[in-house]
Amino acid sequence: MTKHHYVYHSYEEWGREYIGVRSCNCLPEKDTKYFGSFEDKIFKPAEKTILFVCETRKEALEIEIKLHNFFNVAVNPQFANRAKATSTKFDRTGVHNTEEHRRKLSVANTGKTHTEEQKKAMSGENHPQYGRFGALSPTSKAIIAMKPDGTELHFGSLVDAARELGIKRGNLSGRYLKTGKVLKKGKFKGWQFVYKTSRFSG
Repeated sequence: MTKHHYVYHSYEEWGREYIGVRSCNCLPEKDTKYFGSFEDKIFKPAEKTILFVCETRKEALEIEIKLHNFFNVAVNPQFANRAKATSTKFDRTGVHNTEEHRRKLSVANTGKTHTEEQKKAMSGENHPQYGRFGALSPTSKAIIAMKPDGTELHFGSLVDAARELGIKRGNLSGRYLKTGKVLKKGKFKGWQFVYKTSRFSG
């Protein structure tokens, strides 16, 4: 059975985030119940975005390293990772070692030494989807918020809209966008939220 490898971003409705790597037999978009191998029992992610789909586990791990470094997840309180993957080890700042991280370390260290040219070729920056995070993620959908007076607000992704309008991501995706109906009550009475694709596809 074919293994699929992907890098994902899971997050709470209105809280912390987690970036990790996953290998599974099903298609990544069908792997909806997996949110991460985090140790933090307080972290309760409700949503997950697939950032990159890779041909190999090695490639996925390389991209995970880049993202962990960029967001400095080992010490960044916004993230539940509490450890940062590196090319030779894991930055365990304030965290006890786990079987999952030992396994990742073993995979990351497997193989021969690469030349600088080879390292550049396999790096995350050279991946066709590198840097497409949040609104730039290939799985993100643009959203239009229509006010009662006809004014339209455009957002690059659900995350952007939720953050700027102060709406819980779960409410925006499950309650507002799912129905597409004009809201009858609450803070956004008279508003309508739709995905940009559905808005212009008729």
